[in-house]
Amino acid sequence: MTQPNKTWILCLLAAASIGCGGDAGKPSVTSNNATNNAEPNGDPNADPNADPNNTTGPNNTTGANNTTGTNNTTGTNNTNNNVDPPPTGTVVFGGSDDPIWYTNGQLVIQIAAGEGVEEIELVLDDDEVIVAFGAQTEYSWDTSLLDEGSYSLKLRYTVGGEERWSADERTVIVDRTAPVLESATPTPNADASSTAPVSITFSEPIDPASVSPATVILELTAPQTPTYTTTVSADGLTVSVDFDRAGIPLPYSALVTVVGVTDLAGNGADDGFSYQVPAWVNSSFTASMSDLHYFVIGNSSYIVGVVAGNSFDTIRVYELSNRQGASWGEVASVTSANIYDIDADVADGKIHIAVLERWNASGILVKSAQLLEFDPADDSLVESGRRGIGMDSDNGAIALDMLETANATRGAMAVVTNRSLAAYGFVAGALTDSTPSTFPSGDYTFVRDEDLVVNARRDGFVDVVFARCTGAADPCFRTEFKHVGSRSGLGWQDYDLGLITPIASSGTCDEYSNFEAQYTNSIMTLFAPYQSCTASQSDLFAVNSDRTGTTDVTSADVVASMPGVTSSKYTAHIAGADQTLHVLLASSERLMVGHVGATDVAWLGEVAADLDTDAVLLARRIRSPRIHLNASDKPVVIFRHGSNIHVRRAN
Repeated sequence: MTQPNKTWILCLLAAASIGCGGDAGKPSVTSNNATNNAEPNGDPNADPNADPNNTTGPNNTTGANNTTGTNNTTGTNNTNNNVDPPPTGTVVFGGSDDPIWYTNGQLVIQIAAGEGVEEIELVLDDDEVIVAFGAQTEYSWDTSLLDEGSYSLKLRYTVGGEERWSADERTVIVDRTAPVLESATPTPNADASSTAPVSITFSEPIDPASVSPATVILELTAPQTPTYTTTVSADGLTVSVDFDRAGIPLPYSALVTVVGVTDLAGNGADDGFSYQVPAWVNSSFTASMSDLHYFVIGNSSYIVGVVAGNSFDTIRVYELSNRQGASWGEVASVTSANIYDIDADVADGKIHIAVLERWNASGILVKSAQLLEFDPADDSLVESGRRGIGMDSDNGAIALDMLETANATRGAMAVVTNRSLAAYGFVAGALTDSTPSTFPSGDYTFVRDEDLVVNARRDGFVDVVFARCTGAADPCFRTEFKHVGSRSGLGWQDYDLGLITPIASSGTCDEYSNFEAQYTNSIMTLFAPYQSCTASQSDLFAVNSDRTGTTDVTSADVVASMPGVTSSKYTAHIAGADQTLHVLLASSERLMVGHVGATDVAWLGEVAADLDTDAVLLARRIRSPRIHLNASDKPVVIFRHGSNIHVRRAN
C-alpha cells in the first residue's frame, strides 16, 4: 500500500528579524535595532532615546518585539519552532533536531543564521553543493534521483569573507523500499500453543505512530475476536499483539493483517500471516512401544514403555528435553524376560517402575514382580527390589503407587496372576523386605487380570481395586468390581461398592472392557466402561468416604454423551489431580477426552482426528492409549499409531 511521503519541515531561522518562510528576506548582517529603534512613523534618524523606546513604544513591554511580540515567547521563530536563534556568525538547521532524517521523496530543508553570516550553501557529502541560499530561507530537495542509502548534509558559509562550516550536521536516509514481514511468531501456517506470544518482526524499523489495532489487525475464527493491544519494541523492528486468551474455545484459526504500517521514511507495509491453535499440540517419535506411561520431572518429560522382542522384552525410557534438541530421545533401557505388564509412578524426583515378568529361577520359569528405579540425574535404570510370585501360567497385571511422606517414601504394589491377588507395602524401593498381604476370605477364583488399581495411603495401609467374574471365568460375561483395603488391627476389609455390581445383564454378549480408579482429594473415582449386548456404555462413580457405597458422578452415560460416537467398543482411562478430573475414551479409531464436572462431562476437541484409520491397515490403529496430567494439570494423551508414539497435550 502506497503511503504519502513523510516530509520533515526543517525551519530556517535567520536573524531575529527573519520569519519562517513567507516574505522574509535573506540573512542580514544589519542590526535588528537599526530599524526597530526608530519611531515607527517618523524620521529614521530620530533620537533613539525618544518616546518610541519607552513604556508604550514598539520595542518595550507591549511592543512588537517583546513578551507578546512576533519574535518572542509566543512568536513564530521561537519556542514553537523548537530552535533558539543561533549566535552571531553561525548557521544551524531548523525543524527537527533529530540527527537522522528519513525521506522517500521531497525533503524540505530550512536553516537559521545569526548576524554577520553571508553566502550560505547546503553541501552534500562534503563536496556537492545542492543549493546556495540567497534571499530564500527554505529549499525543497528532490531526493528521487539519488540512490537509496545514507547521505550527509552540512552547511558552509562565510563571515567577513572567511569560509566556515557549521557544527550542525544531518544524516539523510533515502529509503523508497517498503518494510516487509521478516519473521513472525507463531510460525505462519503452523500449529501454535494457545499461550504462544503473537509478534511480527519487520525488515527495518517502523514508525511507532503508524501502529495500532487499526493497522495491525487480529481476527480469530472463534465466536468473537477479543479486544487486543499492539506495542512496538525499542528497536522499532517488532510489533507484539496481546489479548486475553481465557475463555476462547479451541480449536481456532488466527489471521494477522498488516495494513497502513509505515517505516520511518513513510513507506507503507501490506503483509500478514495466519496460524492455527489446535485443541491438542502433538509431538512424536518412532518406537514400537506399548504399556505407555508419561511423567514430568523438572523441565523434562519422560515416557516409559515396553518394546516386545522374540526371547526378551526391553523397557525403554525416552525424554523430551533440550538435551535432544527439543525432541524425544532414548536415555535408558533394560532388557528383561517376557513382560506381562508394567506400571510406574514418580517419587523423590525418580521414576519407579513395577514389572510383572517371566523369570528363570534355576531353570524353572516363574512369575516375578520386579521394581526398577530411573534417576534423571544420571539416566540410570537399576533394579531396586524383586519378589517371586508363583509358577508361570496365564497372564497377569501389576499396579504401583508411590507416596512421599515427611519420614519416608512409601510404596504399594498389587499383583493379579493365576486368578489370585497379592499386595505388597514397602518403604522406598525395599520390596525384598515386604511380605504379601492376605486378602479377606471369599471366592477370588475368577479375578480378572486386565486391570488393577492400588493406592498407598498416608496411614501406611493399602487400598486395592480389582474386578472379578461373577460366573465362570470363560466366558466372563458379568463383571463385579471389588474394593478392599487394609485397616489397622482389622487386616483386610472388603468394601461393598453397591449398585455398580453387577452393571450388565447376564447375556453372553456382554463384555467388560476395562476400568481405572483415580484418587482426588482422598476420594476414589471409578471409571468403568463395558460393552453390553446393544451398545458401549460407561459411567463414573465416586466411592463414598466411608467406602460403603458409590455415587454416580454423571447423570448420563459417558459414552452416550460423547459427540459423534461411531465405534461400539471403548476402553476407559482416567487422570486426576486435587481439583481436576479428566476421562479418556479410546477405541481403535477414536480418542476423546472429557473434563469431568459435577454432573456432566465437557468434551474437548478430538485428540487424533488427523490419523489414518483405514480399517484395512490394522497395524496403524490406535494402540496403548493412556491419559495423564502435566504440571499445569492439563491432560496429556499418549498412544501408539503404527511404529510411532504420539504425545498430545491439551492446548
